[in-house]
Amino acid sequence: MTSGNYEPCGLLPLQFPSGMETVEAQKEDVPRDMECYVDADGNTYDFAYGLNWSGALNDGYPTVSFLEGLKNAGLDTNSALSGFYTGYCAERPVGSMFEANWTLPEPNVSKYSDDLISGAKEFSDTAMVVITRIGGEGADLTRDMVNEPLYDDSLNEGSDWDSGDHYLQLSNREEEMLDLVCDNFDQVILVYNGANPFQLGFVENYPQIKSVLWCAGVGQSGFNALGSILTGEVNPSGRTVDTFVYDLTATPTWNNFGDFTYEDIFTNDTGRAQLAAASPTFVNYVEGIYVGYRFYETAGTENLIDYDKTVQYPFGYGLSYTTFTQEMGAISESGGAISFDVTVTNTGSAAGKDVVEVYYNPPYTNGGIEKASANLVAFAKTGVIEPGKSENVTISFSVEDMASFDAHGAGAYVLEAGDYIISINSDSHNVIDSQTYRPALIWWRPTTGIA
Repeated sequence: MTSGNYEPCGLLPLQFPSGMETVEAQKEDVPRDMECYVDADGNTYDFAYGLNWSGALNDGYPTVSFLEGLKNAGLDTNSALSGFYTGYCAERPVGSMFEANWTLPEPNVSKYSDDLISGAKEFSDTAMVVITRIGGEGADLTRDMVNEPLYDDSLNEGSDWDSGDHYLQLSNREEEMLDLVCDNFDQVILVYNGANPFQLGFVENYPQIKSVLWCAGVGQSGFNALGSILTGEVNPSGRTVDTFVYDLTATPTWNNFGDFTYEDIFTNDTGRAQLAAASPTFVNYVEGIYVGYRFYETAGTENLIDYDKTVQYPFGYGLSYTTFTQEMGAISESGGAISFDVTVTNTGSAAGKDVVEVYYNPPYTNGGIEKASANLVAFAKTGVIEPGKSENVTISFSVEDMASFDAHGAGAYVLEAGDYIISINSDSHNVIDSQTYRPALIWWRPTTGIA
């Protein structure tokens, strides 16, 4: 059982220096023993501690492994299953700036013997599935797994991928493994270990999956935090730092992203011919200000997309083992700053922290200055609030922070007159409370050049 009494929740939003965040989790009693079905981008226990190359960890320092983190939290894992994975693939393929390899040697489900599965079910009634993806400097994540030359698809029977599959979705082997686990366990915890948002829509097809955690680059000791969250020793309070969508191929950046090569290379202005080996490349950046949540929130407001069918987990999303309410006080302006108080009350039965997120929605005229409908302008985290207690959080930000750059007119940041909706949100999409601020027309130019 978990230590302490925690109320049911939909998500475990992890918040740690190691970089953990979460996506979805329904709080269940966590037993002290569990199965671990792991596809860790190759080797069972070779996880995404950091990124490749400049973002990699220094191996001169000790690192807490995945299994050590669970053990340190008092969780027991099935050694027979661990041994099966290690025996299948002792070393994961090399992935670095100079030697990329995208192979995911997840075993066929036929390799899981009946004795292994029956033993696993006797060991625990809870299974944990870990999916890992590693990326980093010097190598774009592949968007065409079937035709990826740096992928070895000869390790198992059948193809690991279908036409159109990309790196940030489940492979065929992972889908089969997840089917096997959910056919045999009614309580499944899914952990996604990777820095890039993953397509997680499949979790809605498996009622057995009770919890989903986003465990990004954990650093030297982040897996200790994972264990503490799973047992309930720590009540998480982090928020997602990106938007999770159902279909990454439908994102605005998909068709503009790539490695495009100039075809009209010739002698430059100084008369020197470029080296034959030189191949300058470019990327079409056409999104403007509509990047990340600013696109999805604005597109949803203007009915360009069906938001609920597009976004699975918004930016700034996350829950806790307890529940909170937030009440917004009256806004005031002084010295060019807007201030107000937010009263945060713990309405649940466990101590925990909450996050106050403040957004503004500026006035917009069709054909005028480009503006997103949701803009994070301030945020703050409470201290630990005991059940039934409250904490007052003071929010303050500059009025100028709500100005928008007029690229085709003033060549300056402009704070136009009109209604600015200032709100406290649970995430970029869901408003808790809001008030209206109406400034006079203010505009000014940047000190040097055009930003």
